[in-house]
Amino acid sequence: MRSFPPRSEEDFASFFPEEALRRGLAYAKEGRVRRVFRVGERLLGEVQGSEPRPYRVEVGPGLGGRCDCPYPSFPCKHAAALLYAYLERRPEDLRLRLEALSPEEAKGLLLRLAALPEVAFLLKELLSPEEAFLEGVRRLRQAFRLGGGEEEAKALLLSLPQAGREEVAAFLEALLEAPFDPGPYLGPVLRRYLDLGGELAFFLKLYLRHPFEALGEAFLALGEKAPEKALALLAGGSP
Repeated sequence: MRSFPPRSEEDFASFFPEEALRRGLAYAKEGRVRRVFRVGERLLGEVQGSEPRPYRVEVGPGLGGRCDCPYPSFPCKHAAALLYAYLERRPEDLRLRLEALSPEEAKGLLLRLAALPEVAFLLKELLSPEEAFLEGVRRLRQAFRLGGGEEEAKALLLSLPQAGREEVAAFLEALLEAPFDPGPYLGPVLRRYLDLGGELAFFLKLYLRHPFEALGEAFLALGEKAPEKALALLAGGSP
């Protein structure tokens, strides 16, 4: 890709299917891009699609990004519309404005933003990621009682790389109580727990309650690094 943010249509046109590019241009000309702003090397905005709520779009270098529309791949027509709108409006880089704030101005801005519920949730996740993750686990368990929980589980998977061992352990224990098959979610959660230095006794306890093959394999993988401890656990009073 030639440059990003783009300077002209030629910088991004070849990365889009022809139909997505054509419809994105039409969306931009129709005024469907409600907001577009730049933060460093990323463009963000809202594009009005077929649903009442506008789709949120984020595009970065190499046309990596995301859109919450149902289109199965990225970049989509909404991303194309955002790029066309950027070329037309050329908004100021928000990051430069933020970097120019004094410490007092930045603190005042954060305090004002914290009064907005949506922003307050994001600030909480950034300032206290462990607490925010555990709150997500509590929401997951609540969703289980209503027969759901898969969307909450997917959201926690996205935050998994920032979670600590205790938080991952809580997520793992909750998953095993799911009203749906937790199998597809266990793999990444177990890998993260192992990377954080998982405990053999914890795996054995879970396996005795929920004999999933993935749990047994995780116990064996960890037991290979501490065979004497694993054998002592297996030879203990536990059935």
